[in-house]
Amino acid sequence: MENIEITKIEVLPSNELSVTPIVNWNDFFQFIYRTATGVSWNDKEQCFMSPAPKEWSHFDWYANIVTSVISEMGVNLTITPDTKWLNVPESLKNEISNYEPSNNT
Repeated sequence: MENIEITKIEVLPSNELSVTPIVNWNDFFQFIYRTATGVSWNDKEQCFMSPAPKEWSHFDWYANIVTSVISEMGVNLTITPDTKWLNVPESLKNEISNYEPSNNT
């Protein structure tokens, strides 16, 4: 499985979560909607998106994005020391940073 670095994780003003990979495989990533998991690809911003949380938290949506990309695309999105965090509360950053999809899928 290929690892792809995450360049940015952001909670948008709309309260949606965006996860931006370093690699733009737009022709491939755009098909994430087929998973019917609520995850989408934002072509303009080049990132995976979740809806604003209702029943699920931002962390739940992050985990859903990562596991959907693994199961449907065979790609592991990984956080690095260079990942930018925008409008992400410290508690959420800690939760996301400690998430290990291989133990939770």
